[in-house]
Amino acid sequence: MFERWDEVELDLQVEATLALDEGYAPEPLLVAFDEQEPVAIVRLRPFEPDGVLQALVEVLALLLPLGARRIALTLPGVARDVPDEAPSALTASGTPTALLVLATADALGQGPTRLRARVLPLAHDGDCWQWQEHDAVDVDADEWDITSALAVLLEAPAPLEAEAAQDRTQLQAQLGRCLLLGHLVTLAPPAADRLEPGRLAVVDPLSLPPLSSPEG
Repeated sequence: MFERWDEVELDLQVEATLALDEGYAPEPLLVAFDEQEPVAIVRLRPFEPDGVLQALVEVLALLLPLGARRIALTLPGVARDVPDEAPSALTASGTPTALLVLATADALGQGPTRLRARVLPLAHDGDCWQWQEHDAVDVDADEWDITSALAVLLEAPAPLEAEAAQDRTQLQAQLGRCLLLGHLVTLAPPAADRLEPGRLAVVDPLSLPPLSSPEG
């Protein structure tokens, strides 16, 4: 999972439904790629409803100098009040509906960063959780503050070079800061080796850390 950029959206959807099937609430998850290879998987730290941008800045300050040029992000949520014209999956019942917001930003190629965002309802079919692909709602990614911020960050030149010893030290400090703040960072081997050559052990780098047990 999370090995190909052209499959990352599906992988993130699968990860969210697997968490629900196991009895956990999906958590905000970010996957970063360079051109074709994964750079890192990050489960974002807890944040207030208006705090996601700060959490993204903290993580991308580490990942951009490590070569990240493509970002995929999922933000779980719940729909409580929806307009009458909303898709059927949102209006079928009066109970809150589980949602997954899926956003991507791709800074490769010519021109501005390519942005995409969708809201994907989730439903339980009696056996397992499924995403309601036919009821997905496209978001105007050019106007949404989260995807707009991703575009600004990806288009800005990375100020540090991991190959330089002084810059590497700063990136190691940023990794420590991310971990202390509560981000769960899993680096792919090339990125880990650039950060601390020959010393940073990475075990099964493309698997996510285990989820904590649900309370109660």
